[in-house]
Amino acid sequence: MIRLIFLFIIFYSFSSCSNEDNTRSLTFIALGDMPYHEKHFPLYETLIKNINLSNPSLVIHTGDARISNKCKKRDIDRSLNYMNAFAAPVLFTPGDNDWWDCTKHGNLDFIQA
Repeated sequence: MIRLIFLFIIFYSFSSCSNEDNTRSLTFIALGDMPYHEKHFPLYETLIKNINLSNPSLVIHTGDARISNKCKKRDIDRSLNYMNAFAAPVLFTPGDNDWWDCTKHGNLDFIQA
């Protein structure tokens, strides 16, 4: 529920900004819970390319950017690289797979450089 309120505030803030000529409207893409498995990486990369072609003002990723037991630095770096592949700014709200599950299962490899 807090995520929904937060996203509403962000959306309202962007939509209430005035543009002098009012020719550009706010467009955004919201997605989440992906990619989970390596077999999905090519599909996710295609999705990112298609999102970039649509030229949104903002991309909102609602979390769970990876499967919960993938807590190694390389897995987190892959998620970051995917976020950086979007042409538009990305608003990322972490899900439980992104922060809680790693510590819950004692997978703290992400802390090590």
